[in-house]
Amino acid sequence: MTSALSDRIKELEAALADAQAWTDADKPLPEDDEILSHHPMKNGSHDAHTEAMRLVGAKRSKAALVDLTSWLLQRATAAEAERDRLREAGEEFCDAVENDVAHGVDVHDDKCGVCRSRAAFRKVLDPPTPPGEGISDE
Repeated sequence: MTSALSDRIKELEAALADAQAWTDADKPLPEDDEILSHHPMKNGSHDAHTEAMRLVGAKRSKAALVDLTSWLLQRATAAEAERDRLREAGEEFCDAVENDVAHGVDVHDDKCGVCRSRAAFRKVLDPPTPPGEGISDE
C-alpha cells in the first residue's frame, strides 16, 4: 500500500470512529421531569402538542429553534405579567367593593358578584358595630 492510501484509510477510520461516537441523545436538563410531565399522554394537552409539533417542524436549524424558544419564553413572561396585573386590579376592585359594603354603600349588580359575596362573608364574620355601641366614656 502506498503512503497516501494508508493515510486516507486512517482518515476514514477516524471519521468512522467520530460518526460512531455521535449520539442524538439529549443532554440532561434540570427541567426534564417537568417537561415530561407535560407530555400529552400524561396531561391530555394534545392541542398544545400538535401546535408545538407544527412550530418545531417548520424549523430546520438550531438557531431557528432558539429564536422560536426565545419568542415563546418572552410571550410566557408577558402573559404572567399581565395575569399578575389583572389579579392585582381584581383584588383592588374587590377591596373597594368590600369597603363600600362596610360603609353601608348599596352594592348593585353592576359590581362583581364574587366581590359582593366576599364582602358579605366578611360582614358576617366581623359585623360592623352599630353607631354609639362599643364606645365607652370611662
